[in-house]
Amino acid sequence: MWDYKNEIYNWLKKNTKGIIVITGPTASGKTGTSIELAQFLLSKGIPAEIINADSRQIYTDLPITVAVPTREERQNIPHHLFEYVSPEKTYNVAEWKKDALEKIKEIHARKSVVIICGGTGLWIDALTKNFTLGVAPNETFRALYNKKTKDELYEELLQKDPLQAKKLGKNKKYLIRALEICETLGSKTQYATESKSPYTFFMMGVTWKRDTLYERINKRNEIMFANGFLQEAETFAKKFLHNTPISNKHTGYKSRPNLTDINHNDCGFIAHGIPEYIQYRNGEISLEELKDKMKQHTRNYAKRQLTWWRKDKRVRFLNKETEEEINLQEQIDKKKLGKGIKNMFVY
Repeated sequence: MWDYKNEIYNWLKKNTKGIIVITGPTASGKTGTSIELAQFLLSKGIPAEIINADSRQIYTDLPITVAVPTREERQNIPHHLFEYVSPEKTYNVAEWKKDALEKIKEIHARKSVVIICGGTGLWIDALTKNFTLGVAPNETFRALYNKKTKDELYEELLQKDPLQAKKLGKNKKYLIRALEICETLGSKTQYATESKSPYTFFMMGVTWKRDTLYERINKRNEIMFANGFLQEAETFAKKFLHNTPISNKHTGYKSRPNLTDINHNDCGFIAHGIPEYIQYRNGEISLEELKDKMKQHTRNYAKRQLTWWRKDKRVRFLNKETEEEINLQEQIDKKKLGKGIKNMFVY
């Protein structure tokens, strides 16, 4: 058994302004683990506060869809940067890093410990690797370029940075941001540089065996529907997705379950589950198909998250089933596992 709570407690004695990072795939129990740790530290006389590092939970209006911790779940532990930005706005990693650093200073000024909790790997890397993301938003540039069509923007970026243009496609907001970076730097959009952080980090992840994690994802989706996902998604669509196309039986048009395809420049944020809901709303899929698609896409997302963190040797993972530490970086030993047998934590 990995006694990570006492290990972190002892680590904090030597690193008084150390920051704890708790990450992992969706539905793994990051929120519960961070709150349990905060309560444990409080019992030792060390107050702790939690900062969100989830690029979905940062937004308002979809608490059920993105599983924002409820007031009861928070157990009086202060939480920051949850439901912080309106979906009408585009919010990027540079803005989150800036806001997170401000919160860290505030929390340290209160003599409290910082716990970063979330599964967005790029955001966590930006903070822990101290990425320099030096291009601030330029509202004058954005207003000017917003007058151009998606095709015009795409062609311009294609000339300045063809690889990024092909990667982004014809999403107007993303194209404007990429051109904004090019304009500022006079170069391609690869602008992040790593440097030593002034903070020290204790980085841990939580996960389960593959089959168990899939079961938890499926169960969470069922709970979402029981808690009012359909009503929340419909309210969100009416409020923010005014330009989202509706299928037309005469033309045979069908909406596509893609986060960027249905984001027609009237909303800075689309959560997992909303694209599938648009298909259901259009009469293209049944309720059961909606549920199945959401479960499948969430499982795919969990796989991508684990792929990201498996490459990071700084993160020590907790197997929530056994409470033991596991090494996600270990290569599969085919001789030990046997031919055709997969590592239970490899996706």
